[in-house]
Amino acid sequence: MGLFEFTAGKVIITKELQQLAPFKKLMKGKNWEDKIAYVFHMADYSSPYAKLSDEEKAQKLSDMLLNGKAPSKELKEAVELYKELSTTDSLLLLQSARQAVSKLRRYFEDVNFEHEEEPGKAAKDLMSNLNNVGKIIESIKNWEETITKEKKSEQTRKGVKQTKYNT
Repeated sequence: MGLFEFTAGKVIITKELQQLAPFKKLMKGKNWEDKIAYVFHMADYSSPYAKLSDEEKAQKLSDMLLNGKAPSKELKEAVELYKELSTTDSLLLLQSARQAVSKLRRYFEDVNFEHEEEPGKAAKDLMSNLNNVGKIIESIKNWEETITKEKKSEQTRKGVKQTKYNT
């Protein structure tokens, strides 16, 4: 079990997380479910918004869940705490890979052969890079599946193997 469960369109907060101060504060206020959903979508690797930059996520989620308002100090604290508690080395590497893919996407969108000294060589380089895109996408999907299995099996939390002594 993770820190949040996402089922049937609802984010369910675990009892362990409910006991922590930032989440206690959020759950006492009105619209707390929207705020918990904000935390989930801002910080969880499995959110449909995980592929967006933090700025893009914050804007979209603010519009949808916070009536266009900026997140409160408590909400920001909850996001940071959730990130801290749910991050593993595997997840950090996945996030870095997603950022690299985003940069690669911008490269493909912005390529302009007219400004290249050797347009033919630049075109060949682009074609070579395009040939590897499928491999990159497949690798990231496999990585996401591995992390999902890791989270579901509770083998690690922040890189610490779960045993009968620390569960």
